[in-house]
Amino acid sequence: MADLTYHRLRWALCLSPAVGLSPGIDPAPYAVSSATAPQVRWMWCYEAMETVLAGAVAVVGTLLGSIVTYWLQRRASDHGEKRLRSSQLRQERIEAYGAFAVGATTYQQARATRWYRGQDDPHGPTYHEARAASDQAQGAALHALFRAQIVAGDNDVTACAQEALDAINEIRPSLPRPEFHAKLENSRLLLAQFVAHASRDVMDREASPALRELPEYPDEARA
Repeated sequence: MADLTYHRLRWALCLSPAVGLSPGIDPAPYAVSSATAPQVRWMWCYEAMETVLAGAVAVVGTLLGSIVTYWLQRRASDHGEKRLRSSQLRQERIEAYGAFAVGATTYQQARATRWYRGQDDPHGPTYHEARAASDQAQGAALHALFRAQIVAGDNDVTACAQEALDAINEIRPSLPRPEFHAKLENSRLLLAQFVAHASRDVMDREASPALRELPEYPDEARA
């Protein structure tokens, strides 16, 4: 600041030679001839502007550095939060899909057991126990289906889950043996189709050797 004031004083004295100096100030350093006055004026002006520009550049550089640092920190924070949310959602999907697979398989076994008990004695106590177990398993499977539908990231996953559950519901005690086995096999294929779609929804097929081994079940299994 002292240097800038000094340059301003020299510039003012040079532009206005009639301005007098305060007592005690030696005028010799400020004495210039008429021939060299323009060059001296230009030099002093250049020095003053150089000082001003240097200060302005420093201020602008500091501001830009602060802005860039804030932007990078905000970007890193947003990226970290996004990855965390994605990881949590992926874990919820894995748990929901796994719970539905377990619930649907249990329900399928309960329906098959009910059919076998009905063939043995449709009015006996074992059949009534099998029917009660089937109803309970159906409720658990429906609960798991709703949970999977809430967190699913692929419509094919929920469609396969619903179709598999519908196929299990078709395993009725009154079916003849050939049709019973056909319905049971169809429900197994649809459950396998659900597992394949759910696996693709929660992980990268190219990054998982185990996932690449999953069979491609035909859509005819949904019939």
